[in-house]
Amino acid sequence: MRHHLSHIAMMLVVAGGMMQAQEGGREPATLGAVLAAIGERSGIAIVVATPDIEQDPVSVDIKGMSLDRALRELLKPYDAFFLYGSTTTAPAELRGVWIYRQGTATLLQPVPPETWASSRELKDALAQAEPGARERIYETLLTRPDPDSQAIVMQALRGTTEPDAELRERLLSSAISSGVAFPPGLLSEMAIADRSEAIRLMALDALVLDPDVTQVAQSALGDPSDVVRERAAQILEPIPADPDPGPNP
Repeated sequence: MRHHLSHIAMMLVVAGGMMQAQEGGREPATLGAVLAAIGERSGIAIVVATPDIEQDPVSVDIKGMSLDRALRELLKPYDAFFLYGSTTTAPAELRGVWIYRQGTATLLQPVPPETWASSRELKDALAQAEPGARERIYETLLTRPDPDSQAIVMQALRGTTEPDAELRERLLSSAISSGVAFPPGLLSEMAIADRSEAIRLMALDALVLDPDVTQVAQSALGDPSDVVRERAAQILEPIPADPDPGPNP
């Protein structure tokens, strides 16, 4: 039996790995609506990378098909990437699908998830990622101006959520170089109290033009590190006055 989805509303039910189409009303079914229903009920991440195709009417016969095969039938008129993966020793299963208008994805290549994932997804990924992957995630979040992304980075710099001192050192260097706006008092706090000597030194250097640098440098004179104490003393040295050039001839 063939269901013409442009004349019915589709509800896709995932049960025992099979999909069933159920009629219900007369609203035309569009590709975007059908894919949204599949994604919601299956947990698969489905991304329509060419938004204008979401309004395309669809017609498909999915009776008795597995989820994978049903998607392949549905997406025959389009370019699509299917991602299979597993977090256990179990066989890989379908985790995500990216859809493009036919003929437009020929030259595309996969990109790491930190380039497209949401800030919330990246935050969740930090809990399980190894140091190299965490660093790439932080670098991505640094480029995003939204408050959530910036808050994740600042928590990592404080050491609240990131235990790797060397990673934090590189992250602070990147943040300073890129001109990130630090929350008030964060650099002062790091210059005085961070457990990493390199971070204390970098934070102190970053404060050279800050109005509070004198107070911070005075506190840093008691730092356990010779290098940090020396830098603090240099900052506190009075700037010599220009010699009097004398009267003009």
